[in-house]
Amino acid sequence: MKEPERLQGLASRFKPTEELLAEVAAAAKPGLEWCVLRGGYFMNNLALMFGAALKGGAPAIAFPRVTCAPVDTRDIGDAAAALCLLPSEDFAKSYQGAALECSGPEELDFSRVALELGKATGRQVGYSEMGVEAWCEGKPPALQELLRYMVAEGRGAVPFAP
Repeated sequence: MKEPERLQGLASRFKPTEELLAEVAAAAKPGLEWCVLRGGYFMNNLALMFGAALKGGAPAIAFPRVTCAPVDTRDIGDAAAALCLLPSEDFAKSYQGAALECSGPEELDFSRVALELGKATGRQVGYSEMGVEAWCEGKPPALQELLRYMVAEGRGAVPFAP
């Protein structure tokens, strides 16, 4: 994570588990190989966020003007499999104890997300910019914190770098 001190709600989801893993690995016999694959902005979250609106015939998705580099969970699984196939000495040299931030290959704004969702669903999907505070209303604090961070920092500010 780029700035865990500024995104404490999000970091709190990862940090305790990663610290425990490091403690367990340190206490284990030598040779325990491990690393962490952190997911960033998941593609399947887009379906959860906008699925009901799209099913209900909404002509546009409404979201603040930010960018993200969505990653598919299957790609994270592929990365994990590739790491498991590395020779031990290569893994130890480059990945032992590391936290790898997984993002998609391209940073998208939400007008592009709407376009891609439209292609995937065979429907025309538009984008409507929504105010940050309007979107944040009723959302969990960690999501509010994340969105405000992304808006404040602008393009490239996603917490998991592409």
